[in-house]
Amino acid sequence: MSMVKGRRFKILSPGRTAFLALAICFFASAHARGQDCERAVVDEAGELGSGAGLVESAAQELVNAGADVRVRTVRDFGGSANLDLYEADLEARCASWRAPDGGMKNNLIVFIVSFGDNRGAGLYYGSLWKRTLDPQWNGIMTDEVVPRLRDGDATGAYVSGLKEIARVITAPRTAPPASVPAPTARETSIEGRALSVLGWGFGLLALVFLAGIGALLYHLARKERAKRLAAQQKARLAKSSCSSSIVDLESPIGELSTQLVSVAAEVSAEDAGPLSDAIARARTGLSDASARFAELIASVSDPEREGLTTEQYDQISASYEQVHAMLDGVRKEKEQIDRDLGELNSRMARVPGAIDSAAAAIDEAEAAVKRVASEGYRIDGAPIDAASALLAQARADLQQKRYGAAEKSSAQAAEGAAAAARDAMALPVRRAAIEKAIPALKARIEQVGAAIDAAQGVFEEVAATYAESSWAPVRGNGTEAENRIDWSAEALEDATEGVSMERQTWKESEEALAEATGWLDEAESFMRSIAALKTNLEAARRDAPGEIDAAQRDIDAARAFIRSHGADVRGALGADLEAAQGSLQQARDQLAQSRPDYVQALKLAMNANKTADDVLVQARSEHEAAERQRQRAESARRESERSVSAAREYIEDHSRDAGGEAKRGLGEARRALEAALGELDLARRIALLEQADRGADAALASARRDAEEADRRRRATTRIATSPTIGWGTRSSSSPSSRTRSSGGFSSGGSSRGGGSVSWGSSSRGGGSVSAGRSSRGGGSVGW
Repeated sequence: MSMVKGRRFKILSPGRTAFLALAICFFASAHARGQDCERAVVDEAGELGSGAGLVESAAQELVNAGADVRVRTVRDFGGSANLDLYEADLEARCASWRAPDGGMKNNLIVFIVSFGDNRGAGLYYGSLWKRTLDPQWNGIMTDEVVPRLRDGDATGAYVSGLKEIARVITAPRTAPPASVPAPTARETSIEGRALSVLGWGFGLLALVFLAGIGALLYHLARKERAKRLAAQQKARLAKSSCSSSIVDLESPIGELSTQLVSVAAEVSAEDAGPLSDAIARARTGLSDASARFAELIASVSDPEREGLTTEQYDQISASYEQVHAMLDGVRKEKEQIDRDLGELNSRMARVPGAIDSAAAAIDEAEAAVKRVASEGYRIDGAPIDAASALLAQARADLQQKRYGAAEKSSAQAAEGAAAAARDAMALPVRRAAIEKAIPALKARIEQVGAAIDAAQGVFEEVAATYAESSWAPVRGNGTEAENRIDWSAEALEDATEGVSMERQTWKESEEALAEATGWLDEAESFMRSIAALKTNLEAARRDAPGEIDAAQRDIDAARAFIRSHGADVRGALGADLEAAQGSLQQARDQLAQSRPDYVQALKLAMNANKTADDVLVQARSEHEAAERQRQRAESARRESERSVSAAREYIEDHSRDAGGEAKRGLGEARRALEAALGELDLARRIALLEQADRGADAALASARRDAEEADRRRRATTRIATSPTIGWGTRSSSSPSSRTRSSGGFSSGGSSRGGGSVSWGSSSRGGGSVSAGRSSRGGGSVGW
């Protein structure tokens, strides 16, 4: 046994040492479950999102400078009273965060932010960084981190803070670092035994790791073998499918060729030729596919070969699939030949019957034509002659075994004969329809003529009562209507002559009747326009006086509103109102005429009324806008006075620390406020008040920065003099019972640390600690 500072340490045997190492690893792992001790950046709170990569890049800058970095986001303190104690608990759980003596590792930097109900941001670091970070850590947190956290920019807070830490620790030092005492012989002995224990543990962990790697490689190898076997099976199936298709197609194509030879003797070359060409294409396609299949079998592209890679088997499958596509084309060609050959056989069977049907249709058409002609109707025989010629052509095609042409000619002959029969039998029906329409048209001509006579009296009454400008749109309507009556009578005469058996101009008669009907429609429209005009003029005569009175009332209402709120209303609205009054006077003058234009007077009154309504709406809108602007100006006045007062009080309270920029800004804000209070133009007054408000806010912010900088300088001076003081805005980061991890104090004999916390928007506080005998640390936390 050996003695260190009065304590006894028993040297363990190697077996017990290994067991102890495994126990330490097990219990440390169980105690730290849920904590990822090794990763540089852990976003447990989920606040970084896609910005985690930017934070990792910023952390790498510190790693490049020689730091071991741990960045964490958390929701709460995990049962600890504050963030400082939470970090201490993490440090106790994570062996990689500690030095051999149990204190914080010298080059470690820990950056934690809590986003839960107890929000805080902490920076903790080992003794290697104390000289550079002790004067700076609180300023980094309050200036770079906290403002961005308040703005909701978690990624920006981390990136800015890490970059500022990197800048501080990589800046040239003005004095050599303090020497670190060499460990004593007793400490070296203890560290050696601890390292021996850890060595056994890490060795066992390495064996477990290698076993896991082996199992993973075995799993990957099995997975790759299964994939290769699947690819080989796919290639085998593709080859087998090609072989089966070639066998399935060879015999049917040969049979089709034999059938065509038999059919070709019974038909013309015109009918058999397309089938011969199709069979030739099918034979060529099958030959090409078979040749390509044979090439693949003879080459290395054989799926039966073992030892090929998955990619090689996939290539073999693709080659056989190309052959299979060629065979699919041959199969489709063969199926089409089957259908065409069957159609040719069917056509050979049905063409004689089709010719007989066409002949019967021609006979029926001739009989129908004869019946109608016997009644005295003149019928054109050309359609029957054309159908007979087509029938003769169909019979000639059949003699030459041209079944396709014969079928086409016979169908055309039958259709022509049927059309000739329909046209002949329709003649009596057409004549009857024309003869029925003639009396109806004659009666309508008489009715429209009577309506024209009645409309003439209406027009004469309108012309005698109203101004000429009122009835000008219907001038000439009566003459035009009488013209259309004359034209309709002439068309009626033409239709009557055309329907006689002597003329038989059926089409011309039908066209004359349709034309006469259209002219009568136009004549009636002319008469309706005259009647409608009279109705509209009477309505205008009735409504105009009332509309004039309503317009005058609206003009008076708008004029009264403008008089009451003239300061808020544009002068142009008054001019619009006077123009409306002028239009209304024109309407009154029109009614005073011997034959007034009531429509014009009504329109003038309605326009004046609309103008008065628009002026009143616009005047009210401008008045309401002015009211809102006055309210806005009053709100801006209160806010700017409050801002100027707040800035003035703060600068007076911190006059020794506030700089010239803050004081100048306050002066400019006060001058803008004074100018605004004397400004009559509302828009200009609001602009000056807002300028004063912004200037006062900027002056206050500048004064606060000056005061905080002065406070940091005073604290730094206090730490250099080793005289810890506590002023306004400074508080301990932990309870009195945990003073060894507090800010602004010192301890001896154990690990010490600097730091603490302040709330967002409150005074910042310094950190730092002094220790002897173990690894020291610095830093602390701030609230937000």
